[in-house]
Amino acid sequence: MPHRFTAEEQLTDLVEGADLRVGAVHGVRVFADLVPGVLVDTEPGALEALLKLEEAAAELPAFHSVATQLHVLGETRGADGA
Repeated sequence: MPHRFTAEEQLTDLVEGADLRVGAVHGVRVFADLVPGVLVDTEPGALEALLKLEEAAAELPAFHSVATQLHVLGETRGADGA
């Protein structure tokens, strides 16, 4: 059964548990699953517009809760631990 993690809590804990820090969180498929495929396939420019919208929304935390997936970038900590 799929499990949905929350960026603010569970994913941050997993990344920090690996001795990394969260560098960035991106929402994936924020709108793509909501738009009918026939519209994207038949409407001129629809695919490009959808991709631009996805790109604009990917980094905005307000959209993370509706994204189908979250990509979390873990970064190594510097010598000072930050």
